[in-house]
Formats: sequence, C-alpha cells, structure tokens
Amino acid sequence: MTETDARRSQQAQRLVERYAALRRDGPIAQHQAARRLGVSEAALVAAHVGTRARRLQTGRFCDLMGGLEAAGKLRAFSRGPSVTIENDGVYRKVSGNEHVAQVLGEGIDLRLFLRRWRYAYALTDRDEERPSLQIFDQRGDAVHKVFVTEESDTAAFSKLCDAFAAEDQRPGEDIAARDSPGPKPPAPKPSDAKRAPDRAAFLEAWGALEDPHDFVFLLRDHGVSRTQALKLASPEWTRSVPPETYRAVIERAAAQELCLMFFVYGPGVLQIHSDVPGQLTENGAWVELRDPGFGLSIHDPSVAEAWLVRKPGPNGVIHSLELFDAAGETMALMFSKRRPNQPEPTGWRELLRALDLID
Repeated sequence: MTETDARRSQQAQRLVERYAALRRDGPIAQHQAARRLGVSEAALVAAHVGTRARRLQTGRFCDLMGGLEAAGKLRAFSRGPSVTIENDGVYRKVSGNEHVAQVLGEGIDLRLFLRRWRYAYALTDRDEERPSLQIFDQRGDAVHKVFVTEESDTAAFSKLCDAFAAEDQRPGEDIAARDSPGPKPPAPKPSDAKRAPDRAAFLEAWGALEDPHDFVFLLRDHGVSRTQALKLASPEWTRSVPPETYRAVIERAAAQELCLMFFVYGPGVLQIHSDVPGQLTENGAWVELRDPGFGLSIHDPSVAEAWLVRKPGPNGVIHSLELFDAAGETMALMFSKRRPNQPEPTGWRELLRALDLID
C-alpha cells in the first residue's frame, strides 16, 4: 500500500466513524449527514467501499441503466438543489450513448445527461434503506439513485451490480470536501446586462417554433439562458407570475382530475412524471405531493421565479408553468398531458384562465 493509499484509507475510516457517531444521535438522511460532516455525499458513500458499498464502473453508464430492466420494478430518485422526485417503475426502452440516454419505461421516464455522471456505487441493505445504485457528479452531488422495491428481483439486481463492479474497491474517493454545511449553489447565469440579443429576431424565431422540444435550440442559437429568454419574450409569449402559483395549479388540477406532466431537473438528469396529482401537503419548508409510486418535494422558499410560458407547436400553442431558483436554475416545468398529435386539453386552458394566468 502506497502512502497515498494509506492516507485515503485512514481518512475514509475516520469519516465512517464520524458518520456512525452522528447516526447514534438519531436517524439522518445520507445527504444531510454529508452536509453536517462537511463532505460531499459521494465521499461519504465511498468511505464505506469494502463494507456496505461497492464502487461501480464509470465508463458504461448507458449499459448500466439498460441492465436494470431485469430487476423489474424499481424506484427512480433524482434530486436537484431544491426539488426531489421519485417514481416506481421498470427501466425499459433504454437507449443512448456515452453522452446522453433516455429511459421510456413503465412509470419511469428519464433523460440522462451522462457527461455529468462521474461516480457510481452499489449500496447494500441497511435498516432504513433498501439496496440501491447511486450516481454522483464530479462535485460528489447525487445525480440519480435507483432503489430496490418489494416487487424487485433482488437476485437480478445483485447480478447486475456484480457485472459492473469496478476493479478498484479501496475505500475513499478523491473528492474535494465541502467548506460549508449547505449545498454549493449553482453558478449564476450570465446577467442580462452582459448580453444584448436581438429581441426582434428572437421573438420572430420563437413565433416560428414548429415543436416545443426545439426550444433548447432556440436558446442555444441566440446565446441566452432560459430565464433570459422568458424575460425577452414578455409579454408576447411569457408572463411572470407569483412563485406560489404552482400550488394553486396543482390543487385545481387535482380537483378537476386533470392529468399533469412534471418535468423535474437535477444535475445530469431530467425526470418526468405524468398523472392526476393528489393532495399537496407541507413538511416544514417543503411542499410535497405523495401518490402511490410517486413523490415530489419542492423547497418552497427556493422558488424565486415562476413564469407562464406559451410555445407554438404543430397542434397549437402549448402552455407551461416554469419554476426557477434564485440562481436562475430550472427547478420544474408543469404541462398538461396531451395525446400525440393532439392539441392540449381545453381543461388545462380553463384551469389557467380560472387562475387569471391567461386571457
């Protein structure tokens, strides 16, 4: 063992001991424990390699996701700085390459930006957590987690972990420690003052959109962030609304039994859920939506901006409610679910009109 290996092993052991001491004070979520200990969540997991964690290969993420289908129903969990989402389902129809991938399975709908994925581990069962795969970015922040459920094929899940186990199973990981107990905020977007896009040309291009999915190319072509774009397009295509508007939209949709689509963004993943929402509840500063096989939690104080957005498409204009944090990072988008090649449901527009969000 080299001096570097010995030092890393000692640091990992000290972290394991500090974590155990912290848990003796009472149950604590893994990511919260990492903050309390001043390390990244990946560093905390890596400290347990050789005991309750196994390091996985990192060059075959698309193949890893594709192999999950054999394990049956699993729980897909993604976290952003201010929002979490989880869905139970099967990882089917996985396609992609080493850069991007998608999952179009039963109950699990994901867009995976694999360039952001850096570390992967398999964790064994513990009192409060089932076996899982956990993926982290280069800063050690959680990107995506996959948990075994009561309906999973645990033998198939274990076999997959065996197949993707890394050769290096030394404890510890060289990830920079946190210098504060809280999550590091995302880098601010360029300010509007630093860019001077041609507004007339931008509005013309917006109006010429043939598919709402092309919106990302509109942003790229004009060199603007999403929030810059929404400000530029106001009032023709967008409208700033109070941050708490999302609550009223969800509550009305639940009362009308209107199926919504939630697009939730994290560092390296977009997780999508479609269903009639249930009842909103509050858990401290978090607003939660819990239905069978689904969970959504939004840190309410972090919702700094909300926008009602209109985008043209082949079957008419599409309306969405979009939430952003103080750094301009996308938290979540909300649409009405619509059938392919069909306009959006009239019930969605009636809901928005009842809340005075559209004319």
